[in-house]
Amino acid sequence: MQLTVRQHTASDYASLPDMTEPTVGILSKEDQFCLQELGRCLLTSRANMRFGISLLHSHFPTFDKEVFVQTSDAEGQTVSLQPMIFDRSAEESLTAINLKFSSNVNENTLGMVGLEYVFRSRRIGIDPIQADDIAVLSSVQRILQEQSKIGRFGVRLIHFPVPLAYDEIYSETCDLDRRVLTCRVVNETDPQLARSIETFWIWPNRAKDGNEHKVYGHCPAKCKVTCFDGKPGHPHGHKDMHETISSTPSS
Repeated sequence: MQLTVRQHTASDYASLPDMTEPTVGILSKEDQFCLQELGRCLLTSRANMRFGISLLHSHFPTFDKEVFVQTSDAEGQTVSLQPMIFDRSAEESLTAINLKFSSNVNENTLGMVGLEYVFRSRRIGIDPIQADDIAVLSSVQRILQEQSKIGRFGVRLIHFPVPLAYDEIYSETCDLDRRVLTCRVVNETDPQLARSIETFWIWPNRAKDGNEHKVYGHCPAKCKVTCFDGKPGHPHGHKDMHETISSTPSS
């Protein structure tokens, strides 16, 4: 099977759910079951230290010939993401770190669309997606297709440009006027995180109790949003993924 990765276009981002939509941050039982299966797949494939699962969403429009590029400030403990004008001839200088699966390919091709990038010159310490990843990525794609979640979740190369302590996460905020996303390192007990939704999951280990029906997911990144119902706390129906995800889908 052939692997292809292309840069995103304006229409790719236009097709993503907008973060302001009330249902974007609500994880249904079907979502939770899908994440459970994806976590098990990554663990079984021993790819859980390389890939995590991302929530597909957008904050603002982008335009053709723009690419979302990540930069970081270790001293300021921030990670920023914003669209930049980028010539296709310079494509080799970028590495895709957040991707979705493309539906416009044949059965012999695993097609992916890069949604976020970093410059390779920054010595990010991760290898770009390559042929060795085809097997696990094909398994992830199959799970998403079987559960009709291909437009709900994507994959992200595990990459922490600003290191996190065991009790820290990235808190993402959006500047709509400047079209900039900024992630700041905060303690996971920060009360401001009450109005946030989880956007990235990793599976460092199997269930400690030996129960193969349980897979523990951890969320190192949250997007701070205005609460949908005007009340403090998570949007109604959103389940905290720091604990075990139920392995039983709804009927």
